[in-house]
Amino acid sequence: MEYTYTLQKLMAESNYLLAIRDNFESLLSKSVFSIVESQISNDNLDVNIKNRIFSVVVECVQNICSNDKAHSTSKNSILLLNKVDVGHNIVVGTKLNNERKNRLEQILTEISSSSTEDLKNKRKSIISTRTNLEESQKENLALIDMFIRSAGKVKYHFQGEDGNDCFLIIEIEISNN
Repeated sequence: MEYTYTLQKLMAESNYLLAIRDNFESLLSKSVFSIVESQISNDNLDVNIKNRIFSVVVECVQNICSNDKAHSTSKNSILLLNKVDVGHNIVVGTKLNNERKNRLEQILTEISSSSTEDLKNKRKSIISTRTNLEESQKENLALIDMFIRSAGKVKYHFQGEDGNDCFLIIEIEISNN
């Protein structure tokens, strides 16, 4: 209880519109999407910017937070949305096993060194398979979309690598331009 005021003060000072810790099952995901939509609809933003914010949140919730089956019973994912001077920041974090960590680290390294045009071509290539996508393809598409929608303004790091698990944190900036 002693941290409640500190948390409220931090959220107010940093202009957080949303902060949720969970696993984002289907029902909760729909509620999160409704909350995000109402929070950004109150702002006088261009429709394209609202769509970019909403799309990134959807990718975070559906393909980053909800894919870790190893931790499905614990609330090991977090989603934050805050308003900053240049636009909005979306931060997503989730606990990963080593296999998923290695896969995502490889995808993120490749994507972060690619041009926007290369990412768009890679996205088209994945989508063109017209089959049910594997988890790694879904994650790849989600991360590509995040990079494209944010014009490459994505930061990520892995924390707490203690053998079996670590925590992935991704920060995506959506500018108002």
